[in-house]
Amino acid sequence: MAKTSRVSRSAAIKKIPLRFGKSNLEFEITQRLFSSFKVDAGTRFLLRTVASELEAAPRKVLDVGCGYGPLGIAMVATGLADRAHMVDRDALAVEYSRRNAVLNAVSAKVEAYGSLGYSDVPEGEFDLIMSNIPGKAGADVIESIVLDSRNYLSANGSVACVVVSPLGEFVDDLLASDDMISVSAREANQHYVTYHYRFTDPPVDLGLIAPDLDMYYRGESTIDGSPEGAELQTARGIEDFEIAGHGTALLVRWITETEVSGNPDVFVYEPGQGHVPLAAMLAKDPASLTLSSHDLLALRYARHNLVANDYDPERVNLSHVFEMPESMPDAKQHDLVLGRLRGDETITDCALIAARSKSLLKQGGTAVFAGGSTFITRLEQAVRHTSGLSVGVRRKHHGYRLLAFDVS
Repeated sequence: MAKTSRVSRSAAIKKIPLRFGKSNLEFEITQRLFSSFKVDAGTRFLLRTVASELEAAPRKVLDVGCGYGPLGIAMVATGLADRAHMVDRDALAVEYSRRNAVLNAVSAKVEAYGSLGYSDVPEGEFDLIMSNIPGKAGADVIESIVLDSRNYLSANGSVACVVVSPLGEFVDDLLASDDMISVSAREANQHYVTYHYRFTDPPVDLGLIAPDLDMYYRGESTIDGSPEGAELQTARGIEDFEIAGHGTALLVRWITETEVSGNPDVFVYEPGQGHVPLAAMLAKDPASLTLSSHDLLALRYARHNLVANDYDPERVNLSHVFEMPESMPDAKQHDLVLGRLRGDETITDCALIAARSKSLLKQGGTAVFAGGSTFITRLEQAVRHTSGLSVGVRRKHHGYRLLAFDVS
């Protein structure tokens, strides 16, 4: 299991209980994840219907969009499944699923890892695929979760999912559109609809497949100050999908206006849609670009936009982690660290960001962060209290600030 972090932003705010069958389970949660006050009603509704609808205990379960893990962990902890794979695009969700598997004494039977839907699931033959489908996922993503499940099921496998009531008609139409789908149960209450179904045709063995980024597509954007023709695609569910926000614009402006010698190795923290790494590519011709984010979709879109603008994919490295890493696996250090603050950083978080920026940078390297004024002020205080760092450029724009600091 991954080492547990001490950063306060990802620390559990409390433990919440879940009674399922004869088992009393508990889950560590954080405010940054969905349903951070109690196990949500949709998850509990789906578990109740699974307990009543299953004809035999599934050997292997896949939980798509696992959050902090209540579905997959409950199935294994109560003996309804032998083992479970739990996947989510958010690295923080993956981390908490791992923590909660340990907390509920099922870590030996649970694998939790990052995936965009099914695209990063390394195997098939699941006897049951479960999902509490996000209401804001978008029609194409929902369709993929509902229909592409057929490629990951065992010969007699089935699917159990839950959606919010307004999506019930849409899912009804999806299931009715395929003559090879047999719905065994549909239950609804005031807020949710659950479905249990299977495919009557044999599953398709796709093996490993590339993520389909088109299903997340939102539109096009540009980089302010970039050469004409530099464009990027944007995705639903990632900020800055129409135009770059003020914090992103501050970073892009610093990149385009500041001289940096040679071809720097650049590390980008929380790249979003890709405005910042693309600006760095266009202005600095970096020898390498390392992108680090909790959001796997942001990493994939940012890399896509770099490659679409002719940057060598072999020079792009992705780091899907739930907080800023202390170092990279290859121990490589960087000339530039560029980052955007989320807007929920505590004083402890900012101290960690300052310290980890220092460890990621070469001697004489520069880190540049942008974000809300309150949070950049906290970061500046942390930098001033970190040995070996010195504050450089500071800028303001529409309630946002930029801070540059160097490793001296």
